[in-house]
Amino acid sequence: MRLSIFTAAVLVLAIGSIAHSSAEERDVVTYYDRNGDGVVDYELHRVRNTVYLSYVLIDSKCTGRYDQKMKLAYPFNSDRVDIPVPRHVKLIRGMPPVITDQRFNAPTPAP
Repeated sequence: MRLSIFTAAVLVLAIGSIAHSSAEERDVVTYYDRNGDGVVDYELHRVRNTVYLSYVLIDSKCTGRYDQKMKLAYPFNSDRVDIPVPRHVKLIRGMPPVITDQRFNAPTPAP
């Protein structure tokens, strides 16, 4: 009897921790309008806690279709794609942020 109660308690805790961790480690997709025409030009996919799986989709010709997919980690591979840009999404006007791998930034001295 004690073993079944203990097993049930461990199972509930394990399921709760899996659900909590999966919610924190989701992809974050941000849409940018670089030229101010109201259409998405740059789609940033960030995977939490890693740079190596993050990538961007770029509409470099502003035609309404993505033509490049670029990884944000070394060796910065770029592939040609032909994907329509999404419509009716929340977008940020202006240039996307510069993303760097934090391992290569020099540490700042403490005051």
